[in-house]
Parts: sequence; C-alpha cells; structure tokens
Amino acid sequence: MSQKMPGAKIFTHTGVVTSVNGNSVEVEVFRPEGCGACSMKSVCGNGVNKKLNAIALGECQPGQQVKVEITNSQGWAALAFGIVLPAMMTLIGAIVGMKLSGSETVAALAGLGSVSAYFGIFWLFRATADRSFTITARPLPQ
Repeated sequence: MSQKMPGAKIFTHTGVVTSVNGNSVEVEVFRPEGCGACSMKSVCGNGVNKKLNAIALGECQPGQQVKVEITNSQGWAALAFGIVLPAMMTLIGAIVGMKLSGSETVAALAGLGSVSAYFGIFWLFRATADRSFTITARPLPQ
C-alpha cells in the first residue's frame, strides 16, 4: 500500500512547452480527456487549454511534452484562497449587512461588496501569491 507523503506532488497535467526562458518555461496545458464532449466545459474552465509559467526540472525545448505538477499542500492552499475564503467572505458580508440594515437587498450587496474587496486585495498582492505557488514542469520521456 502506498502512502502519500506531505508535499508529495499529486496535481498533474500534461502539456507542451511553448517557450523557454532560462530555468522558466511557458507550458500550454491540455484539457483532460472527456472534456471535449462535456456540456459544462465552458463553466468549469477546463474546456480551453491554459498557458502557465513553470520551473523546468530538466532540459526543456519548445514543442516538448512535459508533466506539470503542483504539491498537495499548494493545491489545498489554492482551493482555500480561490473558493473557501471568498465563499466565507460573501456569507459574512451578507450576515453583517442583514444584521445592520434588516434589508435583504443591502445584505446581498454587502456580500457582493465583501467578496469584491477580497478579490481586489488578492489582486493587489498577486505577486506575493505567485511566489507562494511553485509549478514545476518535468520532461516526459520521448
């Protein structure tokens, strides 16, 4: 039985290197199999190929296939920052708005305003967040 170790790389995708700049590579990540026929592909974001910047863990050339990886802990952090915290901010803003005004309209606007403020602050500190997440690209055997 295999055990998952903390920090083990578990989130992986296959992609193609589009450009190389020293130790950094830009990779176009393919959509997973089955997404092409899925009716929800435009909603979940997997319906289109994505370009990401990654650190090369070997010699990479444009056009080469690579495996893009992110660690377990970074995956959970991304989930928290991208889904859990915004949902909590919306709920807290709506509750505070309802308690202060008694109006559902104000509560809804307060919830939307609080999540907008969250993403605005996150956008301001995007460089810090970008340094916190390390995406690696490992060349696949030819």
